[in-house]
Amino acid sequence: MSKEATGRTFFRGTVKSFDDQGGYGYIKADAGQGFNDLLLVHRQSLRRRSLQLTSGKRVLFTTALVPRGLLATDVHEEVVNALAAEGPPTAVVGTVKRINANSSGFIRLVDGKEAYFHFSYLNDSKRIPKVGDQVICRVVSTAKGLQAQDVARISRSPVKRLGHPEEVAKVALFLASDDSSFVVGSEIAADGGWLLNTM
Repeated sequence: MSKEATGRTFFRGTVKSFDDQGGYGYIKADAGQGFNDLLLVHRQSLRRRSLQLTSGKRVLFTTALVPRGLLATDVHEEVVNALAAEGPPTAVVGTVKRINANSSGFIRLVDGKEAYFHFSYLNDSKRIPKVGDQVICRVVSTAKGLQAQDVARISRSPVKRLGHPEEVAKVALFLASDDSSFVVGSEIAADGGWLLNTM
């Protein structure tokens, strides 16, 4: 479950069935979101009328109360075809480049590519990133380009940035050198203060 900046709550689920001729079907919401029954979905409920709903397709949706129960509305595809073919997508870092008025934006990744994200893909809907914020996310490939999912701001660290490999290497080099001969039984966290925010 996630929220847009507009306050609308989005839920995740799987299409159970959809009758193209009749223009309706059912969605099974993921566990832990408070739904016990299947949700009705109608062709008019789709964000894009051209969306093909097939059994097993992953979707995001909001809900509306209708006489027959809950109707899934603003139904759109949750993209799951990851770039990394050999396994699950890995986390990548980027900087928010642009925020659009329609609750979406673009992230410039460290390799220079840009990935689209929608506010429903944020890990914490109360913390909307701003232009210039560093974020960590999963990147998937879509027909329209790269899409960032599970977007989270890098803000727990007091230094407000990710560490560089050489910064961690210098700590390891210190511990391996004679300069650390008097350091005994200590933990040294080369994390930019990340652990300070967990105490």
